[in-house]
Amino acid sequence: MRATLPFLLFASSFACREKGRNKRKKRTFKPCAECVARGGVLVKAVKAHHSDPKSIGLVISISGRTVYISGDTLFEDDLAEGVKKACGKNPLDIVAICINGKLGNMKWDEAVKVVEELAPGMAAIPMHYGLFAKNTEDPEPFVNALRGKSINAHTMVPGKAELY
Repeated sequence: MRATLPFLLFASSFACREKGRNKRKKRTFKPCAECVARGGVLVKAVKAHHSDPKSIGLVISISGRTVYISGDTLFEDDLAEGVKKACGKNPLDIVAICINGKLGNMKWDEAVKVVEELAPGMAAIPMHYGLFAKNTEDPEPFVNALRGKSINAHTMVPGKAELY
């Protein structure tokens, strides 16, 4: 059965738009790790360590899979612990994590530490590289470091879907 996310598009302003409506409906996440559940999708906000105090990461559970998306965050020792807590009894399958090391984001080697601690069962995917010339990082050291630790890590190609 194919899972869809027809009802929710996240925006950085904590607002979301419900499909079929023209107006924006303001939603502020409650304290981290509380959740929003709709249509078989569970979304939990987790703490992000960033210069913007509204920054969050997301743990999303859908169709038996659990994904962590770091968003903008610096490395902190408690980062992985908060994600694990949000996952609860669900195993973490995929981690999409920032690696650029600039403008309030962790460096690739710090991201490796977080991924190692989280131990995703399916994949680790680097984010926040290649968009701006002065705010990028080569993803290969991240990918190679995790592969050397038997964690499936790979980059994604824009416009190409990956099926897990």
